Amino acid sequence: IEAAEKESDQIIEGARAEAAAILAEVAVQSEEMIKKAEKESKSILDKGRGALDQAARDLNISVRNDLLQLLKSVLGREVQQGFSADVVEKAIGQILENVGIGVSLVLSEELAAELGNKVLDRLHSMSQLKEVQVDKALPDGIVLSHSEQGWSYDISSEAVTELLFYQLSPSWIRMMNKENK
Repeated sequence: IEAAEKESDQIIEGARAEAAAILAEVAVQSEEMIKKAEKESKSILDKGRGALDQAARDLNISVRNDLLQLLKSVLGREVQQGFSADVVEKAIGQILENVGIGVSLVLSEELAAELGNKVLDRLHSMSQLKEVQVDKALPDGIVLSHSEQGWSYDISSEAVTELLFYQLSPSWIRMMNKENK
């Protein structure tokens, strides 16, 4: 009986030792699993933050571009409204006064009609102008050129809008970037 009790104590002691070893291994494995889960969750959070930051940058750029297009549209409409026959006639006179003789003038058909015969006759009579033409292919405005001096200027509402937009865009971008900081 003593031998059986001794053997049973050994079996119990062996089972306890084995149970302790299993529990220790489970504790190590659970610790590893927790660390792995924390690492994965941190990685997911970092990726999510990165994606949110990128989305915020994209939205900022998109809004800025939309605002710049709105600025360009407003500029275009205002310039188009201000691009009257009187303004064009005065601009031509001022340019010719500053440039001298030998200048060719090409008018869009629409502008020539808007200027009317009286203004066109005045333009034809200007001594600085080499020639005055109406071009059906010219969509808007005028083209002044001096072939001997090698220059040509497109003066249209679209060209003026592009020039204004080019000059104003950097200021607007700086202003918008300042607001975002």
